[in-house]
Amino acid sequence: MAGRRGPYRWLTPTQRAAIEARFRAGVSVAEVMAEFGVPASSARRIRIEAALMRRRVEHSPHRLSFGEREEIFAGVCRGESDSQIARALGRHRSTIGREIARCGGRERYRPLRAERVAQRLAGRPKQTKLAACPRLLAAVEEGLLRRWSPQQISARLKLDHPDEEAMRVSHETIYRSLYVQSRGELRRQLTAQLRTARSTRRSRGQVDRRGRIVDVVPIAQRPPEVRRAPRPRALGG
Repeated sequence: MAGRRGPYRWLTPTQRAAIEARFRAGVSVAEVMAEFGVPASSARRIRIEAALMRRRVEHSPHRLSFGEREEIFAGVCRGESDSQIARALGRHRSTIGREIARCGGRERYRPLRAERVAQRLAGRPKQTKLAACPRLLAAVEEGLLRRWSPQQISARLKLDHPDEEAMRVSHETIYRSLYVQSRGELRRQLTAQLRTARSTRRSRGQVDRRGRIVDVVPIAQRPPEVRRAPRPRALGG
């Protein structure tokens, strides 16, 4: 089986490959533990690392892959700037900057840690900004009670809290919190404080057809006799 080194059990590359193949086949951690005699922590770690290795090839082009995170780490070790790393990867400079800052900065950036952070942040369902910050929620509700529009509330928060990123919220987030029932951060009664006082949100592309003439004929399709008819003279002309 596996060789021993101190109190730990060390797996050979062949055994690790066999365990990864079993996980790809869909077996559980408990089954791998029973089959290979490895502890649960080792089995879970191998499963996670195997999934990360697959992401080097299988990943969305809109998100950084594990391989790209390894390249970012190599660029950080070489002392390259965000722009240099971004050009080498074909990414935007801000994408690289946010990635490094989100994972502890240049001194603490590690590919595996960054991948785990990305997986955690991608988890669903996610807590919304209003639900996570009671102060922000109270400020938005106060603005609605004053009959301010969501645009005014968003702009006012930037003025009142210029140095607090947590106290910023877009007007679109306020609208979604009011009208989407699955969210429920803002009380539905507050929709009455909006200037439109609508209980449901109307799409910008929606056209109100109330009062329209049914089967109306366009003016360009008038018959010739109507086109040649003389105009009526104005009264008093």
